Amino acid sequence: MKLHLSYLTPVMALALVVPDGTPTDPPKSVNVKTAAKRIDRLLELDMKRAKITPNAMANDATFLRRTYAGIIGRIPTAKETLEFLNSQDQNKRSKIVDSLLNSPGFNSHMFNFWADLLRVKTRLSNQVSGEPFIHYLKDSIGKNKPYDEFVKEMVTASGAAHSRNNGATGLLMRDRGMPLDSMANTVRVFLGTRLECAQCHDHPFDKWKQKDFYQMAAFAGGLSYRNDLAKVPGANNVRKMYGELRQKKDSDGQKALGRMMRQVSNGLNGSGTGLIQLPKDYKYDDAKPRSTVMAHAIFGKSPKIEFKQPKPKKAKKEKRDPRKWRRMTAKERMKERQRMQAGRRGGRGRSRAPELNTRVSYGEWLTSAKNPRFTKVIANRMWKSVMGRGLIEPVDNIMEKTESSNPALMKYLEKLMVDVDYDLKEFQRVLFNTNAFQREATKKEIPSDQKYHFQGPVLRRMTAEQVWDSMLTLVVADVDTKLREPEARAQSVYNDYERLINMSAEELRAEVNQQKLRYSDPKKYRAQQRQRQTRLQAERSRKAQSEQRKQAELRKRAQPLYRALIKARRASDVAKIAQLKSELKKMGIDVDAVEKKRRDRGSMMRRNRGRGRRSTQLVRASDQQHPAPNGHFLRKFGQSDRDQIQASHTEANVPQVLSLLNGFVEKQVLSNSGSALMRSIDSVSSSKEKVRRAYLGILNREPRGREQAVWAHAIDTEGSGVIKDLVWILVNTHEFRFIQ
Repeated sequence: MKLHLSYLTPVMALALVVPDGTPTDPPKSVNVKTAAKRIDRLLELDMKRAKITPNAMANDATFLRRTYAGIIGRIPTAKETLEFLNSQDQNKRSKIVDSLLNSPGFNSHMFNFWADLLRVKTRLSNQVSGEPFIHYLKDSIGKNKPYDEFVKEMVTASGAAHSRNNGATGLLMRDRGMPLDSMANTVRVFLGTRLECAQCHDHPFDKWKQKDFYQMAAFAGGLSYRNDLAKVPGANNVRKMYGELRQKKDSDGQKALGRMMRQVSNGLNGSGTGLIQLPKDYKYDDAKPRSTVMAHAIFGKSPKIEFKQPKPKKAKKEKRDPRKWRRMTAKERMKERQRMQAGRRGGRGRSRAPELNTRVSYGEWLTSAKNPRFTKVIANRMWKSVMGRGLIEPVDNIMEKTESSNPALMKYLEKLMVDVDYDLKEFQRVLFNTNAFQREATKKEIPSDQKYHFQGPVLRRMTAEQVWDSMLTLVVADVDTKLREPEARAQSVYNDYERLINMSAEELRAEVNQQKLRYSDPKKYRAQQRQRQTRLQAERSRKAQSEQRKQAELRKRAQPLYRALIKARRASDVAKIAQLKSELKKMGIDVDAVEKKRRDRGSMMRRNRGRGRRSTQLVRASDQQHPAPNGHFLRKFGQSDRDQIQASHTEANVPQVLSLLNGFVEKQVLSNSGSALMRSIDSVSSSKEKVRRAYLGILNREPRGREQAVWAHAIDTEGSGVIKDLVWILVNTHEFRFIQ
């Protein structure tokens, strides 16, 4: 167990124990300021050698906006901006970094980062939901799970894809049925190495051979994308039903049960044999086509695996029974021929390679601090996330001769990552506290093949998710408090899985018969379903009417107390209010909970008023469908379709312009009197203050003298309608969309 409590003093850290009382080693402590200064010193030495002057330190407003976008993925509100700008605390920059890193917004922003990198989808395939994987990622981020543990759990996961607390299977289920592609994607994401080319031939630009590719894929040899029902507790009735249907030779029933159990049967099975067969068209001299190769790592010291080659059993030669053959149909004869041919080839007599737990060996090798690429790649990815550009570019195509733009700094960042025990939050805390991050951005475009010395962060446009979440701050007050619980969307998937495996024998039999009827007599099946739906609706209606009668009676009895509570509130009689609330609670009415529910419902209705059933959900990007549907604001601004690794983009296009001209801004901000920004502006009468609130809410800075004078004069002479023009113009500026 790893604990990451960076705020503990050295004395406190010595006393750490795990919940069962077993002492554990204290976490490695890293002094954030010292580490940040070391990074700055290494950058200064590099700039000095290159005779480059670092950029000036950014002002508070620029720093604040950049920090909010970089840590929680949105711009600050006007209130948050003023609190920071008006603070006289000399340590306010480091304090705001700490505050944001510990906020729900950080978890939301980091999820967006991983969703783009790991190609997260709400549905991984027609049969597999992505919600358990989404839950796993959000939960791991929320718990600040160390990166090495996080990766190891995903690459070694097994079991049902839809069972509770097993969402880690989502990484490999993302490439369901394609173990070779899965391995290539894993190596690219976590080791920054492109092996895809070597799947078909030796890599034309790197040292990797086709045999290297297959030796890596061999770690997952024998992996099956089917859940082993024998290992599922509580699925006894399902297993018995399969046996019963096989014994009866009820093929329709078996198919029906198989369709029912798709949610249960999808998963990962097999600890890894460490063996894989080369393709039949393999053409190199180091091995023969179709020969078996053993698992071997491409970097560092490969895990030791004791291979035990199974001895093939001799296939029994079968003779055809003439009498049985004459009674067979043409279809049955074809199947019998195939079965006998497989036996002659050794298919029936071939021994299965033993499970050697090579997937775990692979996970341990992959995430080891001694792996020459694992630490380097994540340190470089985090640096790019904070600074806008990696020390090594591209981050996922590091070749043998690839060099860092600052080798000394890259080496130190790798050491820092190990020192913080792969705590990505703590690692980022150091980066956000550097002078390098706090300097003015470099606005000049740097070619990808040109070395950059990090005089300051790189100017870049916000990601689609950052733009969307920033727009939401103009519409929804306290947007981060509206984030869903990590497991909210996955609960229905878990419930369906548990319902299926816990069905009684009678329930299973009835459901199988229904499914058989669905395909054999669809008309009768639909009629039965309509009757069943009618019965259920009637039952729900009876229950609802009964509940309404109970509630009406309860309200009638509680009415005098409600009236007394209103009077007590008007009189500000705190004691009387508490007494009346207590009496109502004894009756089963929690006044605070009821009023909160009413407020939330009213707020939701105001936000969705006039938008119809297909309205845009005004929730943060992390709580949207993944990826968002085509035509959504997020997709227009470059959100990935999640088919390729990090396929998002920030290039401008016509749909973005149209969306800002006539779409979201007009409907949700300007024409919505309930939007947070317009409420703030409308609450003041002074034209100067209206202009000020517009600038603070959108650009997070005070308007400059001429800006305020021009717009205030326009409002005074042309009317308050001008304020909508101001808001529209500010939202459409580069200053709003870019992280400076």
